[in-house]
Amino acid sequence: MYSLRKFVYFTRKQFTAGIISALSSYERARSVISVEPSSSLIDKKVRILVSGLEPRQDVTLAARIVSENDEVFESHAHFIACKDGRVDVDRDSSLGGSYSGVSPMGLLWSMKPAAEQRKGLRLVKRDVTKPFNVELKCFDDHIGSPSRNTSVQRPLSSVTFEKWFMADGVKRIVLEDKRFRGTLFIPPGDGPFPGVLELRGGTAGLKEHKTSLLASRGFVTLTLVYITSGISSNSGKLPPVMELDYFEEAAEWLSKHPMVLPGGIGLHGNCLGSWLVLMLASFRSDLIKATVAVSPTSLISYTSYKYKGKISENFPVDESKLIHMEDGVVLRYALPTDNDDNGTDSTFSAIPPYQNISCPLLMIIGTGDLTMNVDFTARQVYERMKKNDKGHMCTILRYPGAGHIIEPPYTPHCYASFDPFSRDSCYNPYMVWGGEMEAHAQAQEDAGQRF
Repeated sequence: MYSLRKFVYFTRKQFTAGIISALSSYERARSVISVEPSSSLIDKKVRILVSGLEPRQDVTLAARIVSENDEVFESHAHFIACKDGRVDVDRDSSLGGSYSGVSPMGLLWSMKPAAEQRKGLRLVKRDVTKPFNVELKCFDDHIGSPSRNTSVQRPLSSVTFEKWFMADGVKRIVLEDKRFRGTLFIPPGDGPFPGVLELRGGTAGLKEHKTSLLASRGFVTLTLVYITSGISSNSGKLPPVMELDYFEEAAEWLSKHPMVLPGGIGLHGNCLGSWLVLMLASFRSDLIKATVAVSPTSLISYTSYKYKGKISENFPVDESKLIHMEDGVVLRYALPTDNDDNGTDSTFSAIPPYQNISCPLLMIIGTGDLTMNVDFTARQVYERMKKNDKGHMCTILRYPGAGHIIEPPYTPHCYASFDPFSRDSCYNPYMVWGGEMEAHAQAQEDAGQRF
């Protein structure tokens, strides 16, 4: 009889506890996440609010993006609700997780590949006509990364918002009927608009995310497939010669486009693309009226350039100074730092005539760049312009702790990733780009606002 009463007592106790737990879960399930605006460009801040929580409740916000290649990137942050049961990511400090402190966009820039993803991934927008869909969930308590925690409970609430690289009304035109191939973006409106030729770094394939974003901000922009003047889709090796005439032809075509303001165009390039835009600015001061070089290099060891039938000399890379790490290879210290011209009557010097640049030049560099010797490049270009009394036209933005891949604001920092050039030319499939995550995020936000 005693055992029966004891059984009934504990059964009632467990039942009551279950009801209380269920009611508590129901109350907490009434929480709501709001994101404003729910659809916006990648470089525009959003405001994330969670309401309907218990006063001082510990919660975790977790964000997730699935790329076009089904690669999963995620982040999470720990918060404590205020006395009104709200979390305001604009106001409240993350106490841990993927980032710490107050950062309205921290859940985006701190994203990393989720658990069990393959090594060497980098989040890149491949189809700019579609947004990144960001899934945001709120969990009770402070928990670890959802993909790494097999015991994660159901979320209290969730929402999905969109981040675009191309604004409504921007026209995207694929160019295939010319000697050059690429994509043209035209902003909405009657125009004409400033024109910009945007050249990506030395990675295979056409990447349009910066070009489309510039068009969304009011520029007619053109980006190019390098064809014979760049990396093929099957190999990471640079061709032995880069034909500068190819890029010059595209620049001239853009400058004459009816939707482009007359009088010349601007250039924007990063990494290998920075070398190309710096050369175009050096040889075509009549055409180029402004230049932005991100993570620039003034010397390329793996190829020469050719212009008007004349080829350049080269400075070799010192392969003994390649540093192979667990994350990949560090290229920076193996690159040449020559300052003496080595041209002849029949060849150009490996150092292009940067002293001839006659337009405003902005160079954006990170001190944590482990791919290019950006400090050397900035000094070399500036000193050559200064000798021609043009030093005042050169501006250098130097960001402590930032790495090589300086992308639009709020895009995730990438320390190292798979790279065909690294695989085929540096004997390692992974390139170390460098940088510290928070410093890099701050650099991207500031640089994006400046140019």
